[in-house]
Amino acid sequence: MDLLIVSGSSRVRTAAPLNHRIYADRLGLPYVFDLAPSPVRRIYFHKLDVIRRHLPRAEWLFWIDDDAFFTDPGIDVRSFLPEDGTDLVFCASPINPRGGWTWMSSGQLLIRRTPQMLDLIDAVFTTDLEAVRAWWRPVELGLFTRGDQDAFVYQLIGPDARWRDRFQRLPWEAFNARPYHYESRLDEHFVCHFAVPGGRPKAEVVAEFADRLGTTPALCEPELLEPFREYLERSEIGELLGFPSTQARPAKGDLAPTSGRGPTSGRAPTSRLRRIARGIRRTLLGSRRPGSSGSGQAGADPGRRG
Repeated sequence: MDLLIVSGSSRVRTAAPLNHRIYADRLGLPYVFDLAPSPVRRIYFHKLDVIRRHLPRAEWLFWIDDDAFFTDPGIDVRSFLPEDGTDLVFCASPINPRGGWTWMSSGQLLIRRTPQMLDLIDAVFTTDLEAVRAWWRPVELGLFTRGDQDAFVYQLIGPDARWRDRFQRLPWEAFNARPYHYESRLDEHFVCHFAVPGGRPKAEVVAEFADRLGTTPALCEPELLEPFREYLERSEIGELLGFPSTQARPAKGDLAPTSGRGPTSGRAPTSRLRRIARGIRRTLLGSRRPGSSGSGQAGADPGRRG
């Protein structure tokens, strides 16, 4: 039973695409991070365009938001595939620290390539959110978020009954945990979704979480980043991980003198990101010294079993 892991966004906000790729490679599954522009009325609907375009490529597609990370590589996403013939699997949301919750989280979902699911995606894409708002029942359905999630709920359990027997709704623990559910190890939950209130930049929230758990902003062991070094040194993902950028690097004779205060180019990372970056570099450099295991304290992943 083939499965494709897919994510996407209008820009790179976190190191999640690297995390997704490392997880998919462990299982021998294909992975796509789609940045291609979509003709959408609301940016949240980019997800629907991406799913619609990639679903014909596999029997099953697992969508994972660009602010969600696999944190327990010992769990196979295919273990959540249904055996009862349903075509869509998603999670409810947890109750956040402010008391908010939603009936459905569309941040991660499994969807099967069937004519019914293609029709569902098309219906969600064209849903009038004002009609959904008028129909919405907060006591039963939780927060109205003004996006694709609400349109999904409306199509699945609203006036149109076509899809009511075609989905499974799992508890949030399946693949929709939040950073506040983790105490000390990454493998306490399968997926961490940084859908948290507050409006802060996602990279900052992820960096703080990684710092608290003693891991990298890709939420994986630092040695797993090394095969991607050449790419990361030329990528905005590398900047989030503290890799030195080689983009637009001037020739030696073109280097201008600096005052020694502050960076001469690029965006300055936060002090927290600098500390994480130094830990990653120490670990990677140590792994190349004779006799070194490459698992120094600064970058060790406390979420690793055993």
